[in-house]
Amino acid sequence: MLCPLIPLIAVIRNRPGSEASHVELFGTSKLPDNTVPYNAYGIAHYLKGEALSLHGL
Repeated sequence: MLCPLIPLIAVIRNRPGSEASHVELFGTSKLPDNTVPYNAYGIAHYLKGEALSLHGL
């Protein structure tokens, strides 16, 4: 059972055939290297309780 206090991010990859049913879970402190930078930025600010953040200005 996962601890409800540790946020997780699910990654669903769009792949052909039987590989499409694969889901990976990552802790928010260990996002995959290929996470889009603005998504990682948004997740980091969400975890700090910030409702709004600006990226790329």
